[in-house]
Amino acid sequence: VDESDAGVPFHEHIFLDHYLDEFPQIEPIQQFMMLVLNGISLNSFLTIQKKKDIINWYKTYFTEKLDIINEALEAERLEASYRELSAKK
Repeated sequence: VDESDAGVPFHEHIFLDHYLDEFPQIEPIQQFMMLVLNGISLNSFLTIQKKKDIINWYKTYFTEKLDIINEALEAERLEASYRELSAKK
């Protein structure tokens, strides 16, 4: 354990699920971030500050790309509805 983290409670290193609330409530993003949070919670070589830096990097990334993500999801929905209509014919 890094000396700078000596006073940080164990649960702050392991239980990172509460950070999911800070991300867009879009299912693919939530699933991806659940995997990221699980991965970094298991990494005992990262300090709590480094873990927070990683989480903040992803938060910034998804915030900047939110328009593109929404466009892609809308295109996916339109394609699915088109396929559904084509299958009914």
